[in-house]
Amino acid sequence: MTGFPYDPQQPPEQPPAGADFMTWMLAYRIHAEHQPGPEGLCLANTCRAASNPWPCEPWKLARSGLRDACQPITERRQVTDADIWFRRAVNQR
Repeated sequence: MTGFPYDPQQPPEQPPAGADFMTWMLAYRIHAEHQPGPEGLCLANTCRAASNPWPCEPWKLARSGLRDACQPITERRQVTDADIWFRRAVNQR
């Protein structure tokens, strides 16, 4: 996918037409929570506790999730170790 049906810098809370709803909503929630702070650290509680710099891994994965939610299933990328980490992190909440 070369273009985005949304502004990647400020994705809307509601998914664009045709996007996978559940993937979008989960990715958006994580994207919104993991934002940069003034000192260059992620503002999410889990990242702040670990002093994780921004952009943190959850934010990067959320960005990929937003993009993937807009792609047809046949064009979605292969599952990676980062995807597995993401799923485990979400399930631990």
